[in-house]
Amino acid sequence: MKNNFLLLTLLLAAFEAITYLSTDMYLPALPIIQTEFHLTHAQVQLTLTWWFIGASMLQLILGPLADKWGRRPILFFGTIIFSVASFICGYTDSYFLFTVCRFLQGCSVCTVLVSAYATIHELFDTKHAVKAVALMSAITLLAPALGPLLGSLVMKFANWRVNFSGLAISCLFVTIGLVFVMPETLKKPRSIKIGKTIKQYIELAYVLGFLLPTLMVCLEFAGFISWITASPLLLMTHFKLTQIEFSFCQLIVFASFIVGTQFVKLLIDKKTLIQIVQVGVTTACIGALICLISFFISAYYEILILGMIFYAIGSGLMSSALNRLAMEVEGYPMGTKTAFYSFLISVFGVLGSLLINYFYLTWIVAVCGFASLFLYYYYASNKNL
Repeated sequence: MKNNFLLLTLLLAAFEAITYLSTDMYLPALPIIQTEFHLTHAQVQLTLTWWFIGASMLQLILGPLADKWGRRPILFFGTIIFSVASFICGYTDSYFLFTVCRFLQGCSVCTVLVSAYATIHELFDTKHAVKAVALMSAITLLAPALGPLLGSLVMKFANWRVNFSGLAISCLFVTIGLVFVMPETLKKPRSIKIGKTIKQYIELAYVLGFLLPTLMVCLEFAGFISWITASPLLLMTHFKLTQIEFSFCQLIVFASFIVGTQFVKLLIDKKTLIQIVQVGVTTACIGALICLISFFISAYYEILILGMIFYAIGSGLMSSALNRLAMEVEGYPMGTKTAFYSFLISVFGVLGSLLINYFYLTWIVAVCGFASLFLYYYYASNKNL
C-alpha cells in the first residue's frame, strides 16, 4: 500500500506538472507566436492570462461535485479535456481557437487542484500529507524550472507546436496509470445543495484559520505568476538574453523553489508547521527586498534573479505547511475546502498576470512578500484561529 501511495503521489504530481508545462514550455516561443499570429505584446500575454482564468473558473463547482461523485471521475474528466485541448493548440492557426483551448487547458488544472489534493489529505496524516504535498510541489515545479529549457530544445529541432502534441500524449499515459492506481477516497457521498454549498464557501471566507494561510500562499503565488508572465519579454527583449539563457534563468529560480520544498522534509520532524512558515516567509521577504533593490539598479538583471532565488526558496518552504494548516480547519467537507483554496490561489494568479501590465514586476513581488509577512505575524499572534 505504501508503494501504491508513492506511485499515486508521483502520478498526480505528473499530471499537475504536465498541465503547468502547457504554459512553461511555450514561454520561449512567445515572440514567435506573436509574429505568427500578428499579435501585440498585450494580445500574446493574454494567451497566458486566459489559461489562468480557466484555472480559476471551475473549482467552486468541482468541489461539491467531487464530494458527490467522487475524486476519480472529476480528475479523469480533467485529463481528457486537457489532452484534447492540447492537441488542438498544436494544430490550429486561429488565434481565437488557440486562446479558447488555452482556457480549456487552464480549466483542466481545476480538476487536479480539487481531486488530487483532497485525495492526499484524506489518505495521509499531517506529517505524511505535508511531505506528500512537498513532493508534489517539487515535481510540479519542475515544469516552470525545466519547461522553458525543454521548450527551447524542442524548438531547436521542431516547430513550437510539437510542445502541445507531446503534452497531450504524455497526459494520456498518466491517465492510464491513474486508472489503475488512484483509489476513491470519498467514503460517504454528499448530496449537492446549492444554497448550503454557497453558505459554506461564504463561511470559509470568514474562518481566519483557513483564510490567512490561504492568503499567504495566494500572495506568494501571485508574485511567481507575475515573474512567469513578465520574465520572457523582460529578459529576452529588454536584457537581450537568448532563449537558452532565459531558460537557464527560469531553471535557477524554480529549482530554488524545489530546494525550499526539500528543506521541509528536514524540518517537519523538528519544528511545528507555524515555525516552518516563519522560516519560509522570512526568506521570501529577503528575496522581495532584493527584488526591490534591483528596481533602482536596473542595469543588472542578476540582482533580480538573486532576489527571485530567495523568494522562491521561502515560498517552497512555507507552501506545503500553509496548505495543511488551511486543510486542518474542521467542519467543512474536504472537497469544499480544497476547491475554495485552489479557487483563491487561481484568482490571485490571474491578478498577478494582469497586474504586470500596470506595475513593475519588482514592486509586485515586493508587495506580495511583505504582505505575506504581515499576515504571518497576525496569524501567529492569534493561535486560537
